[in-house]
Amino acid sequence: MAAPKMAAPKAGMAMGNASMASKPAAMAPKVPMMAGRRDRFCVHGFHHLEFWTADATNTSKRFQHGLGMSLAAKSDYSTGNSQCASYALRSGDVLFVFTAPYSIACHAAARASGGAAGGGALPGYDLRAAYDFVMRHGMTVRAVGGGGAAVVAEVELYGDTVLRYVSGDWQGPFLPGYAAEPGPPGPTFGLSRIDHVVGATPSLVEHAARIKGFTGFHEFVELLADDVSTAASGFNATALANDSESVLLLVSEPTTGTALRSQVQTVLDHCEGLGVHHIAIKTNDIISTLRQMAAAGATGGFELLPPPPPSYYDAVWPKMVGSAHHCPAPLPSMHVQVLET
Repeated sequence: MAAPKMAAPKAGMAMGNASMASKPAAMAPKVPMMAGRRDRFCVHGFHHLEFWTADATNTSKRFQHGLGMSLAAKSDYSTGNSQCASYALRSGDVLFVFTAPYSIACHAAARASGGAAGGGALPGYDLRAAYDFVMRHGMTVRAVGGGGAAVVAEVELYGDTVLRYVSGDWQGPFLPGYAAEPGPPGPTFGLSRIDHVVGATPSLVEHAARIKGFTGFHEFVELLADDVSTAASGFNATALANDSESVLLLVSEPTTGTALRSQVQTVLDHCEGLGVHHIAIKTNDIISTLRQMAAAGATGGFELLPPPPPSYYDAVWPKMVGSAHHCPAPLPSMHVQVLET
């Protein structure tokens, strides 16, 4: 799975459409240069994912209720922001930001500056070096700005999605311009961190090579149609990771010749171009998290996907545990799917 006055060492990266970012330097320890490292510049991890929407207030409240997140900070008229309303939600190290423009003119300005689809950010080590490097490699800068002790930069990733770099020693609740939201945090469903973000593209090889070229990320794993497809639908994917493997950016492409259209092709069609396919979030107790999400879904949260057929668990579970034992009842009852590795 984040543009500036180029000054301050310590940088970060992010994505847009759904946006992602990593912890600013003040929030993450300095990472020393390592022998044999491949990253073009040091990246600490995901900082945030930002979503641009028509209604930031109600969208953020739905995610807050449906995912057990707390409102951590806001930037709107009450904080002096006359361009857009933004609300930052947190659960553990997961930080989602929802932004909506106040007018058509603001929306047009946001698109012109590269923010209309959202973005994501990762913290790094030297933002000036990172910025100079991506510019030498032909990347297009979508927005440049910054203030005080926080520095942010964006480059195009794919489609309307941007990769956002964040650095500095900013100590506020999120970024400059955001005010902390007082009050105790709400209930949590156990979401702890962003694991990976997957992009839907028509050409995996082309876009994976481009991202590797300007980030230096290495191939973490390759998933071919034989690994993740069914008789009805499928896709290919490659996961790219930074040196510490704290950031995983996956690039996927659709496959053809199946009974149903590939889910990746569905995203390409609905987005009318490239975009984010899905976001994966880690939880230490998936059954507890899903039970709470299911309960919240009855009152305005999210609806869980339909469960796979019983034959799915009969085939997959023995491979996972190395025996013919039956799959534990909570997994099928909560619609949990198992990825074979």
